[in-house]
Amino acid sequence: MTRSYRWIGPETHRKEEDFKGLVAYHLSVCAHIYGKQRRPGDPPYLFMDLNGGPGRLRDDADRVFDGSPLIAADALAHADFPHETWHFEEDIAACADLLTAVDPAVYPDSTVCHTQFESGTRAWCNLRRPHAY
Repeated sequence: MTRSYRWIGPETHRKEEDFKGLVAYHLSVCAHIYGKQRRPGDPPYLFMDLNGGPGRLRDDADRVFDGSPLIAADALAHADFPHETWHFEEDIAACADLLTAVDPAVYPDSTVCHTQFESGTRAWCNLRRPHAY
């Protein structure tokens, strides 16, 4: 089920379509850079969605469409370089929907976190480089 959230407005669908284009362009640039400069042991590309929302959105016109977590996870699933996506969502209902949308069987390099991004990113940093933070 895709719930309707009060912050989804008439401009949200267009914003997500714009985001999809920006992600595609950005990842094509990253693929070119990684193709030339990537060395064994380099860390993966990291995408963090700081306020992931439910993943799949429904607007007032009853259109259902992908939000930023699914746009990024799907685009990166087709990228030809190592990557991770982390999606933070504080709202329990939205996080439950996000966990369903960002299915680990489909997106094994994605992690969904029910926490504020401020503490979540700090925890991620401590996991990856505890000596640096």
